[in-house]
Amino acid sequence: MKELVLTGANHVDLLDKNQPKLTDGEALVKIAYGGICGSDVHIMCGQHPTAKPPFIMGHEACGVIDSIAAGTETDLQIGDIVALHPVRQCYVCDACHNGLENLCDEIKICGAGIDGFYMQYKAVPIQRLVKFTQCKDLKLCALAEPLTVAVHCFRATSMKPGDSVFIAGAGTIGIILAIMARFYGSRKVVLVEVNSDRIEIAKKFGFDVLDGADPNVVETAIASNNGEFFEHTFEVSGHQSGFDNCLKLTKKNGYMIQVGMPPHGFEIDIDQLIYKELTMKGVRHHRIDDMVMAVKIIDSGLLNDQLINIISDVYKKEDSQEAFKTAINDKTKLKVLIDFS
Repeated sequence: MKELVLTGANHVDLLDKNQPKLTDGEALVKIAYGGICGSDVHIMCGQHPTAKPPFIMGHEACGVIDSIAAGTETDLQIGDIVALHPVRQCYVCDACHNGLENLCDEIKICGAGIDGFYMQYKAVPIQRLVKFTQCKDLKLCALAEPLTVAVHCFRATSMKPGDSVFIAGAGTIGIILAIMARFYGSRKVVLVEVNSDRIEIAKKFGFDVLDGADPNVVETAIASNNGEFFEHTFEVSGHQSGFDNCLKLTKKNGYMIQVGMPPHGFEIDIDQLIYKELTMKGVRHHRIDDMVMAVKIIDSGLLNDQLINIISDVYKKEDSQEAFKTAINDKTKLKVLIDFS
């Protein structure tokens, strides 16, 4: 089989490797598509603290079950289309005992802490696979992991129909969050973005998108929400300006969810947090139950006409170097997929 290996800074090679042998409780998944995420870009550019060459990236993937280890008790069958959950847990720490595998003391993430999914075949623990029952479009199935991020974010809030939502950052996750907010029945969804290409992309999804470079962006956001602050804000950009805007725009007793990873932390106006009695929550990765919900959403078909437009380009595995070049340099693109068939 072939696997895509980061062999040096900004360089990947498609190398030969023996097909994995299954151990108890595993299934062999024939990978269909792998998505390129911002964290993959950071690894590719040598900006990740631990993922260094030689390394196999990729934490977004879907595929088809090729075989199952003998004696494994499971409802899954050969030929099932599945999403691959990238979290690996210890099962013995307090977090794991409480169903919080994303907070495991010994957590490992495929494609970051350990080798990921950029290969033709991957041996995966059965409990880390989620079956699609309706969707047969493998490109759509490849969006399960970023949609899982959005599901986990929304579960961190008290979202209810009629609430308003502000999102700082209009990349893939920001737009999926906006799609989810609209699906949840939010009466107003506003995004802010500094990149002009991303602004135009988000507008094509039918959202109000403000220019983050505008010094009056906070006032403009409030005006767009009928003069009101927002019940829920999501900071996705990982930049101080996005953090500040969310803090200012969150309504009293509202929720602010920190999604983006700042490179050097944030300064915080603590008065905003205290005097407005805000609930500020960080989100770290996600859990298998989040992916189960994401797969159900895709299977339902309710959002698929929007989600499919998240995918900008699909590259053959032989053209993976070019795929990363596009993902790194072309901000007119959202999700770039690699076809591992």
